[in-house]
Amino acid sequence: MERVTGIEPALKAWEALILPLNYTRRNQLHYTRPDKIFNLYFRQSTKILISVLPCDNVFFRNFIYYGIFCLKIKNIIMNNAILKSGERVGIVSCADFLSDNNQEEKALNYLRSLGLDLIISEHAADPAARAESLMTFYRNRQIQAVFDISGGYGDLKVLDKLDFDIIKTNPKPFISLDEITALQNGITAQTGIVTYSGFYLPNCELPSGTGAQHFRNFFFEERNTLCKYFGGNVVSAGTTYGRLIGGNLEALCSLSDTGNLPPLNGKIIFLTENGKIPLQIEWMLNKLEGLPGFDTVRGVIFGTFANCQSPENDETTLDSVIRNFARRHRIPIVKDFPCGRISERYSLPIGKNVMLYTANLRCCIEA
Repeated sequence: MERVTGIEPALKAWEALILPLNYTRRNQLHYTRPDKIFNLYFRQSTKILISVLPCDNVFFRNFIYYGIFCLKIKNIIMNNAILKSGERVGIVSCADFLSDNNQEEKALNYLRSLGLDLIISEHAADPAARAESLMTFYRNRQIQAVFDISGGYGDLKVLDKLDFDIIKTNPKPFISLDEITALQNGITAQTGIVTYSGFYLPNCELPSGTGAQHFRNFFFEERNTLCKYFGGNVVSAGTTYGRLIGGNLEALCSLSDTGNLPPLNGKIIFLTENGKIPLQIEWMLNKLEGLPGFDTVRGVIFGTFANCQSPENDETTLDSVIRNFARRHRIPIVKDFPCGRISERYSLPIGKNVMLYTANLRCCIEA
């Protein structure tokens, strides 16, 4: 599979990798699988269409590929609502830090306002106890999703105590934010289940404004089109597709040392960070670039990097770090995308196939 730098791949590669996108079990990823007969019919029709159209021009041919991809995916894949009002969800805290009671109650009331029935587990200091709380919710078939309301560190200590076979046979959405990056990406790597980055309790950074509207639409509404995310600033333009992974940059680097990081081959990666100076971010990016498979990464999305200013005696800036990173990689790269520790943010699906494209200096992700 050749690298995608604004040009779609050749027909055989397109047929092999684009057509099967998101054809997964309904109870795992909340999609309806198209009928196999229709699938075969579509593949044959596509070959005929490509053969009769004047596709000697590479740009014109690839434009047709992209149009057919959009038509096919948008019209035959039905997104069922991930959550429904009245469903029972589990509340866990797998990391070390938990907000005070007032902040916790505010977040729980926000979830109750969406019509969810909350089952809350006690926060434990012992990682084994926190892992058991999470596994209890996965075993319980009445629990439709799990929210993690903790922050800080400590989720890596929980990861190696989970029973991935049980999680894989009882798939359900696991929703948190970049504080639980290691746990979310580890579960996705070991089970193939999609997890969701978009909810965060510490400091009461709950979705608000357009972020709150997106949170409701993304998790509670049925739709027969792909979910579109607009925002950010284009660093390197292009169009690409691949499975989305990512989250907190430091947590991803730590996860890479455990063997639980999802393979980077052909992925689109989104990155966020908080409270690190640009030189630290540059060092972590260098470590990420040195991991196996990074040379085949198809796109990078830089989200919110909060409180990441340089000290007074350091001229290195976050923008310069990102520019230097972009010079080393001929792939679509976006910065300032609304994800991470801000209130008006998007919820991103870790482990799901997405398309990333740029137009008019604006980024769009289709998932």
